Parts: sequence; C-alpha cells; structure tokens
Amino acid sequence: MPSQNNNNDQNSYQTHRSQFIRDATSRTSNTSLKDEDFLNCIFESIKNRQLDDNRQFIMKRAGAGQQIASVAASEVRGMYYWDDKDKLYYAVGTSIYIYNFNTSSLTSITPFGAGTGEVGFTEYLYDTNTVVIIATDGTTLVRITDTDTFTTCADADLPAPHLPFPVFLDGYLFLAKKNTADVYNSDLNDPFSWTPGNLIAAEMRADLVQRICVLNNYLVVFGTRSIEYFWDAANATGTPMQRNDTPIKLNLYLGGFAQYGNDIYFLGENLSGQPEVFRLSDFKLEGLANYTVSRYLNTVTESVASWEGAILTCQGHAIYLVSAGTLTYACDVENTFWTRWSWKDTDSFSIVHSSRATTATQRRSIFALKGSDSTIYYLSDTLYQDVGVNFKYRIVTEASDYGTLNRKMMARFSLIGDRTDVDSNFSLYWSDDDYQTYHGPRTINISQDLPSTYRLGWFRQRIFKIEYTDNYPFRLQHFEVDINKGLS
Repeated sequence: MPSQNNNNDQNSYQTHRSQFIRDATSRTSNTSLKDEDFLNCIFESIKNRQLDDNRQFIMKRAGAGQQIASVAASEVRGMYYWDDKDKLYYAVGTSIYIYNFNTSSLTSITPFGAGTGEVGFTEYLYDTNTVVIIATDGTTLVRITDTDTFTTCADADLPAPHLPFPVFLDGYLFLAKKNTADVYNSDLNDPFSWTPGNLIAAEMRADLVQRICVLNNYLVVFGTRSIEYFWDAANATGTPMQRNDTPIKLNLYLGGFAQYGNDIYFLGENLSGQPEVFRLSDFKLEGLANYTVSRYLNTVTESVASWEGAILTCQGHAIYLVSAGTLTYACDVENTFWTRWSWKDTDSFSIVHSSRATTATQRRSIFALKGSDSTIYYLSDTLYQDVGVNFKYRIVTEASDYGTLNRKMMARFSLIGDRTDVDSNFSLYWSDDDYQTYHGPRTINISQDLPSTYRLGWFRQRIFKIEYTDNYPFRLQHFEVDINKGLS
C-alpha cells in the first residue's frame, strides 16, 4: 500500500471537480463495451458573453407519450402535418389516416393499390388561394382537400414510376422519374396535368436522382454522387427550371434525409469513402459526424437502405437521429455534440418518420417507429419515460488519473446538479481496470443537499458510470471527488 504523502510542499489531499460534457470518442465501433458513452442525454451550454460566463449541463432527454393508437400491424409509410388545418396525414398499408388535433378524431381514405414502400406528401397552392395535400406512393398521385376527400390523377403523361417525394415550387408540382436523371414538372397551376417533354435532367454527373426537395427558392436534386440546384427561370416553354452551376456538390448520397428549416441532414460518404453525416445549409455542405459515429457506421453490415434519419425537437433543442444497425446516435444540430438514444429498454431509437405539430395548445414532435406497428408518438418536455416505461439515462466517463499514475485513495464522490422534489436515486459504478469490471452500484439520493458516497478505495486510473431511470428530470453540471495521492 502506498504511504501517505506528508510533504509540506505538496499536499496530497486534493479536491477535483470535473465536468461531464465532452465530445466522446470510442476506440472501437461498439461504445457499449469500452470508453466514454452518453445514453439518452442532451448537452446544453449557456453562454453569457458580457459576463464571460459559460455554464454546461447534461440533461435526461424528454420522454414520449402515445398520440394515436396503432391502426394496423404495419409500419408507417409516410407522415405530414398540415399546419393551417391542424391535421396529421400518415400512410399505413393502402390507406392514408387523417388525425384532427382540434377534435382528436381520426378518419381514413384508401387511395393506393399497394401497401408497401414510402409515401410522400406536400401542400399545393392554386392561384385561387386554395390549398390541397398531394400524396404519392410513386405510382398513384392523389389530391386531398381540407374536407378529407380525394381524387386520383388520371393523366397518362404522369411520370411513372416516380420517386415518392413530391415538391411544390412556384405553382408547379415536381416529380423525379425513378431510375433516371429527369425531374418533371406539372403544368402551371395544375398538379394533375402533365405535358410530355416538360422536364429537366440533372446531368452534371453520370448518376441517377435519389431525392428532390426545396431549399429556400431552389429545387435541390440529390443524385447518387452529386447535389444540383435549379431555379425558376420562367422559361416560356418546356420546363421553367434552369441549373445553377456554381453550388453543385460532389457527394455520395446514402439516405437518412431530414429537413429542419433551411437545413438538410442526410447520410453519405466523404471523399475518403468513409460514412459521414452531412448538413446542407444553402450552398454550404459540412460533415457533422465525430470519429466514434463514423467508426460505427463504417462497421454496420446491414444494407444502407435500412438506415434512417429523423429530426426531433424537445427541451429547446433540435436533434438529428441516425439509426443504423443496432444503435441510434443523436446529434444536437446547434452544438453538434453526439450522444446515443434508446427507446424504452431497447438499444436503439429507430424512427421511420417524424414531423412537428404546432397547434393552438400543443407544440410537439410526433413520430413513428420502425417495425410492425403504426402507433404515433410524441415527445413531451414533462415526461421522462417512454409510454409508461422507464428508460435508462447513463453517463460513462473517460479514465482519469488526476495528474499522476501514482496510486490514489478516493475518500468522497459527490454529484453536482439539480435536486428532485422527492426522493429519487441514481446508481454509481466505478472501474479501475479500463472498463473491464465495475464496482457498485452505490445508490445515492439526488434530492439531498450533498448527494455523495464515501470510501471508494485505491486506484491509479478511475472510470465512473452513472445511471438514472426514474420518471423525473435529471440535470447535472459536475462531479467532485476528494483524493489522497500516494508516492508510488
């Protein structure tokens, strides 16, 4: 056993305070085995430039409730929220279900002949100021009025099959024909009228269209290996669109498309061929994935066609979720810190479709999960469990030697964070052998004045694991330890 350091020039008894927020990195693709890990967390940094103040918190993520019960043992194929009417449209099987947030009523229509594959939605504005919903499964194109009636496009010149991503811009409806580089436009002010030859080809690269969307006043076309921009040049005949050659990007598109305001998030590959998470803001394309996320995506053996991306908002934050393989990583779009999220007591939080519902009385993210269930859920800033099931909030720290590899004795561990209004316990574990085995747990009440535990033994390098499952908010700032450093 090392002797106590009695050197008066160097006091061996010290108190160390450490913060939790870090851009965690893992030596392997499986963060559940070794190294830092943050599960079901949200990082928050509060800055005040005038006071030169920067406070940092790590919070438990919001929980979820059920918005609409499952209507069929089938996955949701697409989702769209119509703000002006407070209605949610979502496709399940051959039907489109319409949920009215004002009346909590659910109706349905059955426009499709096939019950699988993605369904896309957009609003369409006529020059009479009438707005309708356009929905398509890539073969059938329908128009839905605000009275929930639908009609089907019967024009033989409708591009078919097409990608199920309809886009409205400047009075036109745009569709990309499947397995081509061609983007077609409807006649002006008529989404059901299509003239042969009214198209433009995204042909700067020898690739095919994968997705189209609107970004500001541009029609953006994602090809397999390129991103091209088109603008309305008001051409007298044929397509109204013209390519903007300046902002064209060369990039491999894999999927995971999600749009938040004027930013687009998706999964692709960087120039070195490594999987990457990208954000497209106007003409700027930037990678967001840290080494841990890229390393994990590079080892996923499942087809990239199964990878999902979705935006959720809660607790003042917007989160881009990436689900691939068995794990889900979550990126805060403001500070670009990455954590992991899991649903209930599972390992992943795989969302197939999400939207934002902003009604007179509710402002919430709504979403559907991947799998054989069509339940619609919502995130709530007042819930900290998923539909009645407690989920695990976990922090695993890096190994710390507190400035020396000499053996040390730890006398106290204290957690600095918000106190709960009632008794609520977290569990503390610690490892002294590089994450191989853990001691504990020690159960500590977070509602007390000094949430602490004592006499944690000798170590050279120490790792902490904190777990919390109660249905309460849990916000931490730091942890503090008292140690006595030895001489060897």
